Amino acid sequence: MANGYISIFFIIIMISASLSSTQVSGNQDSIAQHFLSAHNQVRAALRLPPLQWTDSLARYASWWANQRIGDCAMIHSNGNYGENIFWGEGGTWRAEDAVGAWAAEGRYYNYGSNSCQANQDCSHYTQMVWKHSSWLGCARVECNNEAYARAWAGMRRADCKPTHSFPEDGFKLGENIFWGPGSGWRPNDAVQAWAEEEKHYSYAANTCEPGRVCGHYTQLVWSHTSRVGCARMVCDDGDVFITCNYDPPGNYIGERPY
Repeated sequence: MANGYISIFFIIIMISASLSSTQVSGNQDSIAQHFLSAHNQVRAALRLPPLQWTDSLARYASWWANQRIGDCAMIHSNGNYGENIFWGEGGTWRAEDAVGAWAAEGRYYNYGSNSCQANQDCSHYTQMVWKHSSWLGCARVECNNEAYARAWAGMRRADCKPTHSFPEDGFKLGENIFWGPGSGWRPNDAVQAWAEEEKHYSYAANTCEPGRVCGHYTQLVWSHTSRVGCARMVCDDGDVFITCNYDPPGNYIGERPY
C-alpha cells in the first residue's frame, strides 16, 4: 500500500574507548560531516578536543534508527555507548537541528553545581561535551506511515481488537482502524465503511449526528493530509484488522476537514 514519510528520528552514539577512525569526506552534503561539524563547534566553544567519526558507531546508530523506522518512538537502545536521540515531525529536519536542540540544553546546566535546572533536561548537552568522549557515529531515518501501520497491525494479530495505537491525547498521526469478521475483508471494504460515515456528518455544523461516528470520514477527507500508509492483518482467529495512518493528521477540534 502507499506510504509517506512522516517524521525524522536521529541518533548519535559517543564513546571514549579506542577505535579505528574513519576519514569523513570533505563533501559538505555528507550527513557524517554535518553531524561531526555541528558537534565539534559546540565542543570548540569549551576548548574541548574534537570528536572523530567512526563507522562502527555509525553502523550501530543506523541499526537502532532503523528499528524505530516504523514508529519514530523516542526509545533508547540501552547499549554500551553514550546516546542522544531526537524526533521531529515532518521530513525537513537536518543533523544541525538535532545537534542544536541538544546544545540548547546548555542554558539549563550549572557547571558550578554540576546540576540541571529543575524540570529541565541537560543530559543531551552534557553527553555532547563530555571531555572523555572522543568518537562519534550518527544516523538519520525518515519514519513512514506504512511501516508504522504494519507494526501496529502485527501487534493486533493475536486479538484483532479494534484499538488505536496512540493514547487518546497523544496522536502523532491520524489513524483509522477497521475490524471485520472472517478473512474476506479487503482494503476497499474498510475505506468504504469509513466513507459511509459522511451521511452522519453535517458540514455546516461541523458535527456528527448523536450516537454516530464520523471521525473516520473526516480524517479520510482532511484537506491538509497528504500522506497515507496502511496495513491489513488476518488475525489468529481468522478475522481481519485494517489500519491506516495519515500525515499530517486531521480531526482537530473546532476545525472543518475541508
